[in-house]
Amino acid sequence: MRYKQWPIAHCIVLAEGLIADGLQVVLSGGPSAADRARTAEEAHGVGTAGADDRLLDLGGALYLNQVVTLLRCAALYIGPDTSITHLAAACVTPLLALYGPIDPRLFGPWPQGHGPLQPYVEHARRQQPRAGGAAPVPAAITLLQGDPSCVPCNGMGCEGHVASRSDCLETMSPQRVLAEARELLGGPPADTRPASMPVRAVPVGAMPVGAAPVGAAPGRRRMAGA
Repeated sequence: MRYKQWPIAHCIVLAEGLIADGLQVVLSGGPSAADRARTAEEAHGVGTAGADDRLLDLGGALYLNQVVTLLRCAALYIGPDTSITHLAAACVTPLLALYGPIDPRLFGPWPQGHGPLQPYVEHARRQQPRAGGAAPVPAAITLLQGDPSCVPCNGMGCEGHVASRSDCLETMSPQRVLAEARELLGGPPADTRPASMPVRAVPVGAMPVGAAPVGAAPGRRRMAGA
């Protein structure tokens, strides 16, 4: 559903920035022709920057249990309001969620172990799950929303159909998302990738880029997902 997706051009810029930081980016997506076409377009847009496995297009190539393994090995997942974003939250994978017209109080990724209290507010440029208005709960979720005053409208984008654009996502710049990803990863790293480790990253949805995992944590490979 396009109205929930971050623009492909933004995903390409984000993937290029993560790769330049020495991260491996993995693009994920479903088996549908539309999902495969989207990740293929993102991979093509990144071009030679994604050579040597710095970017892997796994759109439509994984079973659900393999997606779970990928998420658990990722240092960060970046994705929109899709099922895999919720799966990343269930896997307690560090998660950067890009939300557009939908109220996160209705369909925000639920933190593992969180109680029955609502973890989100209706709109904030940046928020993390909260418990009863206290400090943020220990969770690996960061949720970004767009700036327009109509956010969240809970509609199907600005034109009212599944293929509609959503200005709140169109105007969420890749520079903003990249800066947030770098902060969550501890800053832009030197290329600390072991010589034996292949290079690559994910969507946002898969990464974005639909969304995807990026990483640096004990036991986690340093990669980004979309």
